[in-house]
Amino acid sequence: MINKNKVTTKYITEKYLDKRFEEQTKAILEAVDFSLQKYLKNIDTRFDDVDAKFENIDTRFDDVDAKFENIDTRFDDVDAKFENIDTRFDIVNTRFNNIDTRLDKLEAELKSDINNVQTLIDGYVKAQEDFKQEFVIMKEEIRQIKAVFKQKLGVDIRAF
Repeated sequence: MINKNKVTTKYITEKYLDKRFEEQTKAILEAVDFSLQKYLKNIDTRFDDVDAKFENIDTRFDDVDAKFENIDTRFDDVDAKFENIDTRFDIVNTRFNNIDTRLDKLEAELKSDINNVQTLIDGYVKAQEDFKQEFVIMKEEIRQIKAVFKQKLGVDIRAF
């Protein structure tokens, strides 16, 4: 240090500047850190509000999940009822199949019976036709016999 007119002069060295810059940097960093802490507290409270809202949403989703579980149990009941209906339809279908089988058997028996009746009727009609033809032949023969009796014997044969 040089003293001129009672003024103290200090030499500025690199060490001196480093020390001063370090002190200023620390002061600036402390001020920035203090400001950031204040903002971080504000941000933390904001995030706490957001977290509370998410927790509220989570409880709402829990309520929705519970409602869906309730709906699922209702659908389980509906599914059970449909399975019961399916079982009933299977029973009805089996009964209809049995009825169809019996109707097919009855139809076959009825066709057989109709064929037998048709054969009997055909036989009866044939017999009647044969009888009619014989009757026509006999009528003609009797007419010829009457004609011979009238011509040869002079006797006219008539019905009352």
